[in-house]
Amino acid sequence: MAKAFDLVEIVLLLNVLKRIKCPPPLILFIIHLFENRKLRIITEYGLLDCFQAGDDRIDQGETISILIWRIFYDSLRVRINNDPSLSYILKDCWPNNLALNTKEYWLKVGGIAFTDDTVWITNSQTEITCIIDISNSFYQLNDIKINGNKSELLVWNSKTLKDQLQITIGLDSNIIKADTLMQYSRYLAIYIHSKADNCHVERLI
Repeated sequence: MAKAFDLVEIVLLLNVLKRIKCPPPLILFIIHLFENRKLRIITEYGLLDCFQAGDDRIDQGETISILIWRIFYDSLRVRINNDPSLSYILKDCWPNNLALNTKEYWLKVGGIAFTDDTVWITNSQTEITCIIDISNSFYQLNDIKINGNKSELLVWNSKTLKDQLQITIGLDSNIIKADTLMQYSRYLAIYIHSKADNCHVERLI
């Protein structure tokens, strides 16, 4: 996302805080942090004169900004993760005792996010297209711009033709094509490859 924090309007933030039933005094406290705020710029010659901010939005550098963004963005994440038709199920069998009896564990995942970095996980191109449509409506509602140059598509075990492995994302309708087998992606310092092996990690090391 491009300048995600800066694009959260106070009115929308107010509605989100009410949705999660924050106490009214806490809502007022958070809103007052960003309303009618005044800024000063640090230069090598000292501080510039104070001036009024041009809009009432979340400041990128505020300590509380990450928490506020998490609360604000959670509505989209919950919408995706609570839709049974869009979930991806991770399953694994793990030894339950010394007799080597195993127990199956599973976890439903639709999307994960760290601040403004998001990963959507699905079983098919149809599902990811549906998720993108839902997220695009959220971005459009909140005037959030997606940086298509930083978006990536990884595909595993697909029988679809290579030239058809693509999605359209963002208000600008950026076309994102699937990474090739020679490419790898990085998310939160973790290298991910569209081929299910560790060779790409070994090559990087």
